[in-house]
Amino acid sequence: MDLETLWYELSPYLYAVCGVFSLSYGSASWLLKGSGILLIIAALTIVRLRWVYRRALYLNIENAASALKQARDQDQGLLWEEERQGG
Repeated sequence: MDLETLWYELSPYLYAVCGVFSLSYGSASWLLKGSGILLIIAALTIVRLRWVYRRALYLNIENAASALKQARDQDQGLLWEEERQGG
């Protein structure tokens, strides 16, 4: 595994750790806390997008674009069902 691949795989987790650290810093300024929140949001977004993409590839559908659309539609359907049920 080369350095580029290692950074690609570990970066969202590093973002999350840095975000949590900046939020837990005792008397931090609003800028530090805002940066921490943005780092955590970025980490969660990256992990989620990777998960959707890799799940679509795992489904082994020939057209990757339709696989991504299908995976997103399934996720949106699940979210829609949770919202309708009040959860």
